[in-house]
Amino acid sequence: MDTWKVFLVFFGIILVLFAVFLFFSGINKNSPEKPGYLYLNNKTMICNYYYICFLRNGSWHRPSYNAGVNLILANNLEVKNETQIKQFFEQERINIIINTTEKASPENSELILKVSPFSHYLGYYYKTIKKQNKTIEANLLSKYNWTEPAIIIFGPNLGAKENSISFDGKNIIVQGQTPSGLSLVLGKLLLIIVS
Repeated sequence: MDTWKVFLVFFGIILVLFAVFLFFSGINKNSPEKPGYLYLNNKTMICNYYYICFLRNGSWHRPSYNAGVNLILANNLEVKNETQIKQFFEQERINIIINTTEKASPENSELILKVSPFSHYLGYYYKTIKKQNKTIEANLLSKYNWTEPAIIIFGPNLGAKENSISFDGKNIIVQGQTPSGLSLVLGKLLLIIVS
């Protein structure tokens, strides 16, 4: 009988140690030290390369939509005036202006496709994470009246001369000479906003 009790205690200890091991190995799966994870601040990180995860109520949450670009690569881009660009987003109204051709074209479709993840994350960040009711409005460059500050986006074959983000004192100018270049700079702009 005593042998049976010793066996049960020993078996119980093994189960507890195994459970502790599983618990800690589960935490490491979400560890920012793994490839594809990078802390931006104590409440925001890049997770699984293509997502920005946010700490809410003690646990990490990830939007259902990915950012459309490897954010680890986007994070490495150098951008001047990051502080002024971040301050741009303190206003209540954010205008997103895209340069398109007047006629339907593959370039227009590609531009809209590349801007969609950026717009989604922007809305998600301000509405769900920051709990702010910002007005985020998109429009065409041909209909923009130039009186309000805006994010003006030039895509491949639609006015982009380089892959860059710049701030002219009023507007943020985003240029992407290629579809992948445009995705990278829009990803970097997202990271500037949320970090």
